Amino acid sequence: MDKPILSGKAWEAREAAEVCPVPVTEITRDGGSRAAAKTLLTENRLAVRVNEQDAMRIVCTPTDLHELVLGRLLTEGIIQSADDIDVLYICPEGTRAEVILREGVTFRPSRAEETPTCCTDNHVLIEGRRDLKPVQPLAWEPAWIWKFEDRFAQDTRLHRLTHSSHSAFLMFRGDIRYEAEDIGRHNAVDKVIGMALRDHIDRSECLLYTSGRVPVDMARKAIRAGIPVMVSKEAPTAESVLLAREYGLQLIGGVKKGRMDVYGKSSGSTFTCLS
Repeated sequence: MDKPILSGKAWEAREAAEVCPVPVTEITRDGGSRAAAKTLLTENRLAVRVNEQDAMRIVCTPTDLHELVLGRLLTEGIIQSADDIDVLYICPEGTRAEVILREGVTFRPSRAEETPTCCTDNHVLIEGRRDLKPVQPLAWEPAWIWKFEDRFAQDTRLHRLTHSSHSAFLMFRGDIRYEAEDIGRHNAVDKVIGMALRDHIDRSECLLYTSGRVPVDMARKAIRAGIPVMVSKEAPTAESVLLAREYGLQLIGGVKKGRMDVYGKSSGSTFTCLS
């Protein structure tokens, strides 16, 4: 697939629909109160169909939807590259995505539902996902991790407006190439992965940053995408550390206030920190 086939209308309207002003009454501890307005994120419900069969339902921020779908298809093991897709269409309202896979790429729907730890009513309706494969080791520099910390400290547009979005950044060869925001941290990660997939970036030379915690389903996304280093300002779970060791993913957490926690190296790994 050279380029996703997308609707050409309503993109500006969806950009405007990311947030909504809502009146509130602010009450203070000393008994004071005043009328105010808060800018809140909106929830967009996107139904994704693959080969005319229901595949997943995503609650998301209504921007970068084609990249979100590309990234989610990759991290759920449905595709391995953008070339596995013949058609990706998103309706003008941003509520329906239709994906047609190229001939030879299999897709099997399932009656079972999987709900990620994103807690935003996302559901996956597929089975037969490809097994995980070890990622290729990557030598990384501490200065690259501090770039993530500095970029996050600058704040992002939606978080500045609402204080309620998650962000993700993707670094390629030491430079932050892509960034995305969303109501859900899984979605933000899938968006930047989808951007790299769209542009045919070598993901084995990328580092992935998420503003949220890193449970198993988040670590699994990086592994499925072939990204060797995953970074967060928060901590991973014990289970995600075990998964990372098994598949060679380097986890780095607690990136804040000029410090980081590097969660070991898997047996036989050649991951190297370049000091």
